[in-house]
Amino acid sequence: ATLEQQIEIIDWHYANGKNQSQTAKHFSGKYPKLNIKQPLISSWMKDEVKWREEYEKNHAKSHSIKHACQTLHPEISDMMDLWVTKAMADGILLTGAVLQQKWKVFADLKGVPEDKRLTLSEGWLSKFKAQNGLKNFN
Repeated sequence: ATLEQQIEIIDWHYANGKNQSQTAKHFSGKYPKLNIKQPLISSWMKDEVKWREEYEKNHAKSHSIKHACQTLHPEISDMMDLWVTKAMADGILLTGAVLQQKWKVFADLKGVPEDKRLTLSEGWLSKFKAQNGLKNFN
């Protein structure tokens, strides 16, 4: 699970009666690929302070990076950010090829001419992953 998913699950746990088994059952439907069970929730709860600190640190860093960087196509960057957030919530496997293809789809939707498009190199992919906290993805 991503750090964002862990925090989402912990927050839901507190908001919905603090029952670890119920929390695991709720999120096993939402994130079936994560195989969430009560012992996993328990281990996350034990280290909750650490996870929250790491999340806040990463969120602040990611937020400042995203706003400090200028991009040639800010609308496409915004579309990618939204899509990645939704894809992660839906448990979609985010590979480099998937991210590059999705950028091309959004460029097509926005009518960006081929000669004005980014070169979707490994460098672009690495920067995109870093800015969006996707270091654990292929």
